[in-house]
Amino acid sequence: MKRKSGKRSFKPLEISFSWFKVVFLMKR
Repeated sequence: MKRKSGKRSFKPLEISFSWFKVVFLMKR
């Protein structure tokens, strides 16, 4: 995980995917 001080680089799709994974694991 490399953080190049670039929040704009973070795509909203990646965040959505991460949340989806978390919710899926929690709903299991």
